[in-house]
Amino acid sequence: MKITVKYFIIGFITSTLVIGLALFILIKYVTNVRDKAIKEITTTETETLNIQLSDASTFDYNSFKPMSLTDNQILDLDQERFLFINFWATWCAPCIKEFSSLEEMIVSLKTEDINMKFIFVSEEEQNTQLNFLKSKDYNLDFYSVSDDLPLELEHQSIPVTFVLDNEKKIIYRINGAQNWNSELMKKFIIKSS
Repeated sequence: MKITVKYFIIGFITSTLVIGLALFILIKYVTNVRDKAIKEITTTETETLNIQLSDASTFDYNSFKPMSLTDNQILDLDQERFLFINFWATWCAPCIKEFSSLEEMIVSLKTEDINMKFIFVSEEEQNTQLNFLKSKDYNLDFYSVSDDLPLELEHQSIPVTFVLDNEKKIIYRINGAQNWNSELMKKFIIKSS
C-alpha cells in the first residue's frame, strides 16, 4: 500500500509538472502570436491609416513661438523650409516609444536632399522636460511652448505630428505613434518636402 501511495504521489507530481510545462509553452506561444499580430496590425495601421491630408490652411505662425530647450532661442519660422512638428509629453508612453524610430528616420534622411526642420514640442514646463531629458540620450531638437497654440495646431491627444510646407501651410496631420523609420514613412517625408 505504501508503494501504491508513493507511485501515486510521483505520478501526480509528474503529471502536474508535465501539464504545467505544457500550459507554460502554450501560453508563451499564444502570447508570441498575439504580440506579433498586434505589431503587424499596428505597423499596418500606422503606415496606412493615420496620415490625414490637411486642407493646407495657413495659420498665423507669428503666434507660435516654440523655445529651444538647449539655448532658449525662439525658433525662426520665417525661413523657407518645410517643418515637421511633433507634439509630445514626458508622461506619454507612445510619444517616448516613437522617439527611437524618429531619430533613425532623421539620420537616414540626412543623405536625402530635403529642406525640413524637425522639432519636438511639449506644452509642459521647461523644467519638467529638462529633468526628463537629462537621463535620456536623444539627438532631437526639443522645444517648449508656453502660450496657447494657434487654433490650427490644437489637438486632443498626443503624439500628433504636423507637416508644414515652406509657406507654413499645414499639409499633413498625423495622429498617434508611428513607425517613422519604415520605408513608407521615409518616402512620405521625402515626397512631402
